[in-house]
Amino acid sequence: MLIVGAGPIGMMHVLMARLAGPAGIMVANRLAGYNGDAAIITEPTGLRLYHAHRGFRIVHLTLRGKSGMDFSEGQLPNPVEHVGLLIEGFKTFRQQRRDAAPRPPEYAGVDNPVPLFMNKLQAGEFSLNIPMQIPETCTLEIYWQTMPGETREAVEREFFDFLGGWVDEHPALRQFEIEHRFSHRWMPGTRIDRGSPIVRAAETAATRVLGEPVKVTGAPYPCDLFVFNLWGIPGVLFGPQGAGAHGSDEYVEIDSVVKAAQVLALTMIRFCGVA
Repeated sequence: MLIVGAGPIGMMHVLMARLAGPAGIMVANRLAGYNGDAAIITEPTGLRLYHAHRGFRIVHLTLRGKSGMDFSEGQLPNPVEHVGLLIEGFKTFRQQRRDAAPRPPEYAGVDNPVPLFMNKLQAGEFSLNIPMQIPETCTLEIYWQTMPGETREAVEREFFDFLGGWVDEHPALRQFEIEHRFSHRWMPGTRIDRGSPIVRAAETAATRVLGEPVKVTGAPYPCDLFVFNLWGIPGVLFGPQGAGAHGSDEYVEIDSVVKAAQVLALTMIRFCGVA
């Protein structure tokens, strides 16, 4: 049985390529005691074949002080004026990750396999109805990617060890309580062996349909494929060309959707041995 998921948006639909159980969604078959032999997730891959993907962690770090204004000669510590120290720190952490993170074969030639982004910054509120005041908090969102094989425990330990050392080096940050909150679940990276039967079947099918050798490597993004690998269903990613992921103009190219469908059909035939 080969499981083919339709992504990246919406619920996953499942196609049974071999009659190994009752038709229906994957959960129903799992509950009935049937398992998949392999899976293909159709995230847009640009007609490349990915047998690995990255993981990620997202944390919100908050500098917490005291809001208001100080009318004495002293001053309330302003988290907005000090959050730059955190930003500079995580630029350093970004380079540390880039230099030291493990690199499985699929990512050996990638210049920066574990990017880190600081995506959001929030403090106070802009409103004419709120008096001028130093904000109580300033929150920075940090998103960083991980490699297959890295564990949540090790990733978080590395992060907080760095943060603790950075605060020790910059006493101004000690004026604040530094709080953290993980805003999303931990998503691990994952990979299957390059010689896995589903990789070979998809590679052969894609090469035949596209008329040239398909690129087989690791995905430059995280996704949900790890769930299948975690439960013993080896999986790959293969899908059409597109752009604008998570944006208002996310799209795929129709011609490549047709080619991807042909590759999926031929992969199912080859993998399931029905022709």
